[in-house]
Amino acid sequence: MHFPTKFSIRSRVGLVGALVVAVSGWGATGSFTFSSEVKRPDMTQEAKDTAPKYNPTAHVRTTTKEDAGNYRERDILGGKYAPDQIRAALLAAGPFRPFPAAGDAAYQALPAAERQAIIAAAEGHLGYDWPTLTATLFLDHYETGSLRDYQIAYFKRVKTLETLLYAEVLEGEGRFIRDIANGVWAICEQTSWAQPAHLNVELPGAGLPTRDHPILALLATETAATLAAVEYFVGEALDALHPEFRSRMRQEVKHHILTPYLERTDYWWMAYEKPFTNNWNPWVTSNVLLSALVFSETEAERAAYVLKAVDVLDHFLNVYPEDGGCEEGPAYWDHASGRLLDCLRLLHQATGGLIDIYDEPLVREMGNFMWYASIHSPWYVNFADALARYTPDASTLFRYGQATGSENLMAFAATKPLKPYFSVPRSEYLFLRQLPNLFVREELEHYDRAFEPLTFVTLPDLETAYVRQSTDTGRGFYLAAKGGYNAESHNHNDVGSFIVFLDGEPLLIDVGVGTYTSKTFSEQRYEIWSMQSSYHNLPDINGAAQPHMIQWRSDFFNATETPVGATIAIGLTSAYPAEANLAAYERRLRFDRTVESLRLTDRLKFRDDHAAAGGNRVAFHLMTAHVPSAGDRAGTVMLTAPGAVIPRALVEYAPDLDVVVTKIGLEDPRMAQNWGDEIYRITFTDTLAAGQRERDYDFVIQRSP
Repeated sequence: MHFPTKFSIRSRVGLVGALVVAVSGWGATGSFTFSSEVKRPDMTQEAKDTAPKYNPTAHVRTTTKEDAGNYRERDILGGKYAPDQIRAALLAAGPFRPFPAAGDAAYQALPAAERQAIIAAAEGHLGYDWPTLTATLFLDHYETGSLRDYQIAYFKRVKTLETLLYAEVLEGEGRFIRDIANGVWAICEQTSWAQPAHLNVELPGAGLPTRDHPILALLATETAATLAAVEYFVGEALDALHPEFRSRMRQEVKHHILTPYLERTDYWWMAYEKPFTNNWNPWVTSNVLLSALVFSETEAERAAYVLKAVDVLDHFLNVYPEDGGCEEGPAYWDHASGRLLDCLRLLHQATGGLIDIYDEPLVREMGNFMWYASIHSPWYVNFADALARYTPDASTLFRYGQATGSENLMAFAATKPLKPYFSVPRSEYLFLRQLPNLFVREELEHYDRAFEPLTFVTLPDLETAYVRQSTDTGRGFYLAAKGGYNAESHNHNDVGSFIVFLDGEPLLIDVGVGTYTSKTFSEQRYEIWSMQSSYHNLPDINGAAQPHMIQWRSDFFNATETPVGATIAIGLTSAYPAEANLAAYERRLRFDRTVESLRLTDRLKFRDDHAAAGGNRVAFHLMTAHVPSAGDRAGTVMLTAPGAVIPRALVEYAPDLDVVVTKIGLEDPRMAQNWGDEIYRITFTDTLAAGQRERDYDFVIQRSP
């Protein structure tokens, strides 16, 4: 690393053997030091720490299911459609048959190459030896927290069955029926359809599932939806093989999924007990709706499931911000708003078009969120557990835009690559996604309206704002900032954090989330470093970081356009605990397009001078995947892209602050795919003088000269 020759450099070993380099030569200015650490995810130990055998209460959440900060009792569906009206519409609509039968000429719309690939894959499964979900696969999670081997076997089953079914739908010749039947029978023989982690959420320490306690959870409902697709397309062919197949499927789907969904209200994601839910709500409900519409034996039974789904979906819509923002982040949108689209399509089809809320501003904005939160392909704003580098499903986005009349969402979708069927090693939702997407494919491929990004978007209810230099998404600075609260779905303790991109590439980052382990969704979640405010673009104040819970939140969030750009003001006093000693804390971000710069001003006022501790102490953190180095003048840090020679950006700060740059080695594959093998935390520290109770701190980020 190069420093200007006027600096003197001295080295010493510190921080458990890390190399520390101190740079002096600025007289009364602060120090500039370097250190390193490795964030090594010990997934085996983390899993064991939260394995039910060793920690049976790890999955009993006492702090993460709080009231939603944006709850409004809208009841959009229930308020618009009375139960008797829905019952009558279901009866009038008749049998649920939205798709042509297997082998229909309509399925020739699938491109020949993909059609051949699917059929060839299915041919490879003829005579398939279905993997057994053994007792020890459940016990592995019970004893060690590991899900890996169970999920490999589970997804092999579901993916194989769906591939065989898809090939049969395309051909309609019956040559895959016997193997489909074997897959159906293997699944029906399972004691539980839930993965072990979900078993142990509902029955901590149980270890093994029992027949008398079905577990209604994500993968379990996906299994039911797969069987519903089998029934829909090849039920009669299975009947010809043996009549037990269809009755057994119906029996098992009702036992595992439909009956508990109808009879119970205590699942957290249903939001009957607390006004909090997330993507689980429409994700589960989409699978339940399909299963109910296919397997219900009477009109009364079908209506009961539909009415329950309407009620549950209203709870989902009630907790959504009015502006349509997805607090789980863009990568979860597909299973939040995208699953709502699945539900609304099924309800619309089953009621002959009666249920239609696509004109609701909330529903429309829930779709538009995806282009609001897009930075520059493939980068998205990744607050919470969202992915920074992400490719959404173009067809689902397009269909959402079609349904809500959002032409810009359709245009945005048309800029994304079409996802081939065999893109992931798990189920692809044949009925809910693949076939609906198939029938919009041609229109999507020929949609020629230009996408029009905005230079300023604020979502006041979600408390986020997005600002860019121009409509050219790959040019100039980009800023995203958030307020919010520290009990959001997939929460990180990050009230007031922000990210900065330059010319379409990340500069100051949200590190994001690592590979999920059982610890990620346990009571030990906030022991994980990347969940903590100390590893976001936020300060520690008098040694205190932001706590987790709904009461730790912004005091206000105001984002406004200005003649030269935008200003975002966030009140952060309430985001920090009493030991921070804060009387007031306002963060202000000024985006200036005329000089291409971003100014961060943190105005802190303390209750007293903290004399007993030697004065109030502040440590501001900036996270980056660029290599920081001391600038050629006091109070500057240069940021250089890895492998580059010329710095891309400059950070100016008060020269009296001490600076520590910590290189953080990443060994987590999920983080590494975004940022590479290392990132950096730049920490600016200050201790106020005796008697001093307030100070403004300015940081300016600009393009390197």
